[in-house]
Amino acid sequence: CLAKPLVYSLCYVLLKARYNIIKGVDIMSTREIAYNIIDCMSEEQLSAFVALFGNAADIPNEETLEAMREADRIAHDPNVKGYTDIDELMRDLLS
Repeated sequence: CLAKPLVYSLCYVLLKARYNIIKGVDIMSTREIAYNIIDCMSEEQLSAFVALFGNAADIPNEETLEAMREADRIAHDPNVKGYTDIDELMRDLLS
């Protein structure tokens, strides 16, 4: 399983960063910790990391979720005019 070596690598780097913060040595920003984690990973671990978190960009943000909810409300609202004919839609848009 690729996840186990990945978890070990992440834990090691996070513990090291935490130790450094406690000791007041080489305090890293969150971004620096993330880069450090990635730099310490083997190709196999990087592949597992991408497999686990690669779809994060596919998760819609709150604005997109609200637009999706609004579209769903409109689609199911009997008071909103809908179209099944593109020519009728275009006539109404152009009028």
